[in-house]
Amino acid sequence: MRIKILLFFNVLMPPILFSQNYLGSPHLMRSPTGLILGDAYTARATDDFTLFYNPATMGRNKTVSVNALNMYGSLTDPLGNSEKFENMPSSPNGVANRLLNFPIHAQVGSVPNIKFVNFAFSLLFNVDINAIVTNRAHPVLDLNYRYDNGFIFGAGFPLSKDSCGGTTMGASAKYIKRTGIDDRFPLVGTRILNAIKDDAKFADVLRDLGATTDKTWGFDLGFEYSCAKGPMEVSTGISALDIYTKFKAPEGKTLPEQPMTVNWGMSWKFQLPLVHLALSADLSPLNRALPYNQIYHLGAEVGTPLFSLLAGSTSAGLSYGASVNIFVAKLIGGFYHTNVGDPENPINEKRAMIYLSLLDFSFDGL
Repeated sequence: MRIKILLFFNVLMPPILFSQNYLGSPHLMRSPTGLILGDAYTARATDDFTLFYNPATMGRNKTVSVNALNMYGSLTDPLGNSEKFENMPSSPNGVANRLLNFPIHAQVGSVPNIKFVNFAFSLLFNVDINAIVTNRAHPVLDLNYRYDNGFIFGAGFPLSKDSCGGTTMGASAKYIKRTGIDDRFPLVGTRILNAIKDDAKFADVLRDLGATTDKTWGFDLGFEYSCAKGPMEVSTGISALDIYTKFKAPEGKTLPEQPMTVNWGMSWKFQLPLVHLALSADLSPLNRALPYNQIYHLGAEVGTPLFSLLAGSTSAGLSYGASVNIFVAKLIGGFYHTNVGDPENPINEKRAMIYLSLLDFSFDGL
């Protein structure tokens, strides 16, 4: 079954390979919980970010939930890199030498959403900026910035049932308006010097560097099989995300691309009233020419209804964090690693992540 599905996504729908040098994530949105779990989340995404992993997971949702107010943020680990920004040199060459091959990342966003049994709808707001200075002899700045806003909706539909669960198919559609830039600039070139003026606002600098705006539609498709017996639940799923999500930029300008990704995952969960344990694994993205040791993702969670410890592993390194869930409020925080730049010679980056959700309500399905 899995082989047939893989053939469907990789043959009938030709794979779209990513560019060989990128800073931004190939994914539209990522769950803070998922990132701390090593992004091993394709078969586990039952939180606010379900539609950004596999819409088929909605086929086993039995509740009505509303999350009216949430916000997340991440940035390059501020605790382990504070010395980089102390007594910063005033000359461009001095700044370049200090920050050479040091990735800079900052992100903030929100995904207010509602789930009505097998249907979900979510707004999306996301600002993501990534930059790195390379080449000591002739320093260049790689800049990837995107501001996304829009919405996504989708549903899961049962295909078959057995004694413990069944197979579901899911589909979702999204509307995205993106403002951004994805380009490389000589650090001491006139383009940057002309853009950075006295009292220049950040938006003005980006505009002068070539930031542009476009809007588009995109689509997702997924399958999932889940089986629950007693306190145990097993699930596996595959999804194709951002099918034909295309942005167009005017000549001479660039926009961060939104490539299609094919992802496969599985999870195992043991749930008792006062304690739970969950393990998960992903291979993602499957439609990129990468060795398997660069696409594996592993995650583990142990906890109670109020508090959980999270950990994950990828080729980039380990991740770890915790979540606290009290009534209608949920707080998640932790650290994770990612690789940026050329996949053949990646630069490892450690990031801090935090997520806060308020006014989170859930009821039994109708």
